[in-house]
Amino acid sequence: MISDASTSVAGLSDLLERVRRRIRIQSALRGTAETASILIAGVLLSCGLDYLLSLPGLFRLAFLALTLLLTAIIAARRLIIPLLQVPPVDELGAAVDLEFPELQESVATLISIQQSVDVTDVSTRIMQERLRQSVEDHIQVARPSRIVKSRSTIRRCAMAAVALVMILIPVLLWPTGSGLLAQRFVMPFANLAAASNLYFELHEGNRVAARNADVEFTAIPQWRNGVPGEIPTDVKLEFRTESGIIDELPMLLNSEQQQFTSVLRSVRESLRYRVYGGGAMTEWFQLTVGDPPVLQTATLTSVAPAYTRRAPVTFEGASGDMEVLVGSQIELRLTFNEAVHDVQIEWSNWKSVATVSDEEDETRADQTKVAQPQKPVELTPDGLSAVFRFEAQGGGDFDLLAFNKAGLCVSTETARRLIVLPDTPPTLSVGGIEDGLRVRPDEVLTVECGAADDIGIGALSMEYRLNPANSDAPQTDLVDALTAEAELPKTKVAAEPLKVGSLIVSHNFTLDLKALNAKSGESLTVTVCTQDERPVPGPQVVCQGPWTIYIDDQAPPGGETLDAAARRELLEDLERIQQQLEQDAKAAEELKEEIEEKQTEETQEKAEELSEQEKQLAEELKELAEKSKDQQMTPEQKQKLKELSEQLSEDAAKKLEEAAKEESETASKKVDEAAKQLGKVREELEQIADEVGTIDSPKDSGNTSQFDGKTPDATAPGGKRSDWGKLQDELDGENSDAGKDVLDSEYADLIRRYRRDLARTREPAPGPAPAK
Repeated sequence: MISDASTSVAGLSDLLERVRRRIRIQSALRGTAETASILIAGVLLSCGLDYLLSLPGLFRLAFLALTLLLTAIIAARRLIIPLLQVPPVDELGAAVDLEFPELQESVATLISIQQSVDVTDVSTRIMQERLRQSVEDHIQVARPSRIVKSRSTIRRCAMAAVALVMILIPVLLWPTGSGLLAQRFVMPFANLAAASNLYFELHEGNRVAARNADVEFTAIPQWRNGVPGEIPTDVKLEFRTESGIIDELPMLLNSEQQQFTSVLRSVRESLRYRVYGGGAMTEWFQLTVGDPPVLQTATLTSVAPAYTRRAPVTFEGASGDMEVLVGSQIELRLTFNEAVHDVQIEWSNWKSVATVSDEEDETRADQTKVAQPQKPVELTPDGLSAVFRFEAQGGGDFDLLAFNKAGLCVSTETARRLIVLPDTPPTLSVGGIEDGLRVRPDEVLTVECGAADDIGIGALSMEYRLNPANSDAPQTDLVDALTAEAELPKTKVAAEPLKVGSLIVSHNFTLDLKALNAKSGESLTVTVCTQDERPVPGPQVVCQGPWTIYIDDQAPPGGETLDAAARRELLEDLERIQQQLEQDAKAAEELKEEIEEKQTEETQEKAEELSEQEKQLAEELKELAEKSKDQQMTPEQKQKLKELSEQLSEDAAKKLEEAAKEESETASKKVDEAAKQLGKVREELEQIADEVGTIDSPKDSGNTSQFDGKTPDATAPGGKRSDWGKLQDELDGENSDAGKDVLDSEYADLIRRYRRDLARTREPAPGPAPAK
């Protein structure tokens, strides 16, 4: 009835449209909920079985197809078709009639009145208006929810929400495993690992290996939930070669590193492999086997800096130790049997060459020991050749790396080392001069200089300054003294023009003190310097000195240093004590003879005087041992002097003292023993004096030395150089062993005196040419 009056009664069509819209909404909600529930249920069932059983790809495909089919059927029947269907008006009207009978009765009465013939009657019109008003009131209070119930929709939505929660729980608690299960469900035949809690981590899965090489496989057990579990015991490596061979290898557990390893020997072809065990299984990995590129030729060419005037050096094979000069331009050419795309120089223990050699700059030199940066490579378009060009500023062991398209690296076991030699500073040797030398104002000093360099000597010069006597210009303030000294004129004398590239240069500078108008009390400061030919960052300068020479009218001919004077005085004291000991020994012998005849008061006094004399000599020896410097005596010689002093005071002097109190026979024996003791002490003291006379006083490099004209570091004592070794060989050849003994006994005393005289005085140097 309502459907018939929907067009004639206002509001009825709107009510029917609202009912139709609610029906469509409820159908969409129920269809979506049911479709989602079926889909989630299929996914949960398939993933759950896959987690428990690690389903093969066919089973996963079947579950995927079944899930999609059921989901499509439910979606079509419960969602798509209801949405596409339009409920008829009659059915909607009937539903409204059943739910709202009063509305149906009012509408029926209104329709019957409208269909009556007498519509002009006032009462009829009034009734019609009242009925229409009643229908409109019923329509206003009518609700579509009373016609279309929501109970079933709510139940289905709740079921879908529960399914959604069930699938979200594992996703939130186990994201990685859930994601892997989802991938395995969506892609049944994809190369994926098993979605178990335990899995194996392979750092190098897909890799490339050289043919016939041993390949080691390493698998580290891990757990997806982060909680370590029981480590499996039976883990295997399964592989399938390109030729169709399928095999397995057991993997051994390294308990210390907690990893499984297995080695496949002499791999000859590519293969696919995976690791499984303990319910876990990795995806398939690819091991590509190929031939690495071969380094056919390697040539290193070094072009030294232009100032060195050295010819280029080529190292064929670029192997072994290759020495080049710092700053050289290096060109390394390589050729390969196949195209390569990445060529590198891999350095180990690389160190840069320090540009300074001073000890104070060692810290800065250590800071340069950093990793060598990669050198850019120039590859030919075909990839068969490569060239490295760089400047040699450091070196070390290096290896050549080249990779082909497959990623295989060139295999070489050749040892290669680039040794970058620094341009070392020149060496300088100076002789004929010594710090603290005392010379007369009319002396002429010869400064013998020798310099050598690995590239060439650029200059050799001597600089001297005449300092006034201290009494002439006294300075109470140190700054004033230094300022005054700096203002003194200096004279620089250079060697004759040197030939470019001279590796060794020798030159004698002369200092004519008389020509310099040097006076007693003044001093002369001398410095000798040399430099090489390095242009950048500049020549390396090496100096020796300064030496201070004191002008003294009282100096011995040829000059004498303070150390030499002290040694001379020491030798004089030792010789004086030796002579006194010799006299005392003779006196003791004479005293012995007198006592043998008769012990008298006179002999007793002589014995006591002789005892006091030895005690005094003992004190002098002890004082010499304590006051002498290391340049004059060695510690062993000082100790020996102290022992001799004790022997004199505790032995000889004591026996003489006792002899003065004994009878004739006993006193004679003690005096005889004292005489022998004095002779023994004298001999040992003479030996010490000989040793002291031959000690070489320590001095700076080149001081009082003479350049040999060949090697700057080879110097000899000032004066003439003699080939003592050759003369000694000649003497040994001319004399038999017995003859040598005779010569030694005859000339021993002569040799000792010669050594003492040589230590006391210096032979005057021959008069050189005027000052240059």
